Amino acid sequence: MKKEYRNEDGKPGFISAWDSENKKVGTGEQEIIQINEGVGITTALRFYKPFSGKAVAQLNTSATSHSATNVIWQLDSGMHYPVNIMLLIINMEKLMGEDLSQGLSNLKWKLNKNY
Repeated sequence: MKKEYRNEDGKPGFISAWDSENKKVGTGEQEIIQINEGVGITTALRFYKPFSGKAVAQLNTSATSHSATNVIWQLDSGMHYPVNIMLLIINMEKLMGEDLSQGLSNLKWKLNKNY
């Protein structure tokens, strides 16, 4: 997979782009739209291959104790016909669950590292 980073990391406008021949990975980019210090981050996702699409993702955290953090990860997107019909038969948890689980594990490691 080819990766490209544009603009200043950790700031709104930073873009992380990827390009892969692997159809499960495809081509796309994620841009930081807003950072709420100590609360969360909002990003725009743009997918180009193997299909086009857009989404807005939010990741918000709040400490519930010194050793625990509550995480709310939200993805807002829309799909046009006929792709939206596919959602009736696609198990999104099965499709994305492993990647989301890995992302949460990475976040847990990062949060623990900062304590």
